[in-house]
Amino acid sequence: MKYGCNAKNNSGLHRAGFFSAPPLVVAGALTFLLCFGMRVASAQTTFAIQTSNGHFLTAVGGGGLGGSITSGGSAPIDSNRTVAQGWEIFTIVPIGNNQVAIQTSDGKYLTANQGGGIRGTDDNASPIDTDRTAVNTWETFTINYVDSSHTKATIQTWDGHYLTANYGGGINTPLASYPLRSNATQIQTWERFTLVPVYTSIQFNIGTGSDNARSDAVIFANMTGQYSPFCLKPTDTLTAFQFCFTSSKPAPTWNSPSMQTPMVFPLNPPILSTMVQGNFAQLQIGYASYQGGCGGLCYESYDNWNMSQLRVALLNAAGPQAARSATIVATVLDVYDRGQNCYARFTTIGPSTAEFKSFQLNPTPSNRPASEWGYMITTPSWC
Repeated sequence: MKYGCNAKNNSGLHRAGFFSAPPLVVAGALTFLLCFGMRVASAQTTFAIQTSNGHFLTAVGGGGLGGSITSGGSAPIDSNRTVAQGWEIFTIVPIGNNQVAIQTSDGKYLTANQGGGIRGTDDNASPIDTDRTAVNTWETFTINYVDSSHTKATIQTWDGHYLTANYGGGINTPLASYPLRSNATQIQTWERFTLVPVYTSIQFNIGTGSDNARSDAVIFANMTGQYSPFCLKPTDTLTAFQFCFTSSKPAPTWNSPSMQTPMVFPLNPPILSTMVQGNFAQLQIGYASYQGGCGGLCYESYDNWNMSQLRVALLNAAGPQAARSATIVATVLDVYDRGQNCYARFTTIGPSTAEFKSFQLNPTPSNRPASEWGYMITTPSWC
């Protein structure tokens, strides 16, 4: 099956044939029909590309390399990474006629020089470059799935050759052997790749219950494996939280009751879809506030915030614009729909110390009961 084939699922979506999965929902309110496919030439999806021996392809420097390789230089593509991070993320861009372009993390396109057919060093040319800013013939590829589960694929160049990960992957020494070549005419083990969907951003939907969060309050989130916290509500007063401080006064107030506009943040590092299983991560929501009546020397212990709802979704590049994207896996913490206006009550500890509530994140298919959705680990304060 080719990527962007004309087979349709029951929803009428053109399927790419990568996964078949039940619809996933964000707390039962927003429903997206999922098959990890897309309509032809209408959406794009982020992937990590894994070689037959388990390594990941890397666009060295995030992309932008091309031309012949000299002593001490780098091949545009390596195949020796064991963890997928920024340089290992590629975007598959449908361009019509069952063909795609492949974009690096810095927005450049992969090029099969001469349209394919290049072995490597003995051809005095790089088989694959990563420095093109527009899609022309040599930037055109076809992805064919080669197993019944639609997880293994070949990548075919414009002239019909197949990309090969030399030795099955694990190479970053171009003068000995290019990590990737484009001259194979038959499909064997080294020509088989696994395209692993990657989630590159996270979306928060948060509700405030019967106690608001004032402009001086700071609300943020920490997530397992992420390098930086997510600033959900900035403070205009608490300088101890510089990552979530704004000098523009007043900072936003979360009124009671209210739902905030969905907030989207980049994930660093990105999260492979294969990692999103079971209790795949923990999330901490932190809260602190300030009493301005005593020059910063005291705080008001009764200045609190009631959170009524927390819904979290992982997104890939196409985002949740429409069901056609089929690119959302949801992790859900939902209480608002159960008729409560307070699920977690956050109290002030001090102007430089946050109180935290911890939550467990789980993938949430729509056909599973609410008891299997994400849940709060910390025992809730009174609400």
